[in-house]
Amino acid sequence: TDVTLPPDGGSGKTLKRAVVSLAASGNIVALVASKVLKVYSFSAQSRNDSMTLQVTDGSGGAGLSLDWSFNTREGVMESAVNPPAFLFKTSAGTALYATITGTGTLKIACSYWDDDAS
Repeated sequence: TDVTLPPDGGSGKTLKRAVVSLAASGNIVALVASKVLKVYSFSAQSRNDSMTLQVTDGSGGAGLSLDWSFNTREGVMESAVNPPAFLFKTSAGTALYATITGTGTLKIACSYWDDDAS
């Protein structure tokens, strides 16, 4: 679910937030045609069992994050930055994707905006 926030103080970007629960690899944020997705805050937590997570540039795309390993109830939070700075971004027209191994469920929260590819 995306929640659009008012443009932030000065960057002119419409900031959005996605919160997902994934039991297998899948989109964190769906692609936006001709736009890159720029992530400025990211966190994830394993709900149960041992799992790994890597954020990738679409399904099968290049890794955008470390390959994180979690045990039950472990998590990670990337330090948030102030837009227009960002932690990582996708290629134009590509989803922000979670590549997951193991069994269980990951809860992921991601703050981002979509931007022109230039």
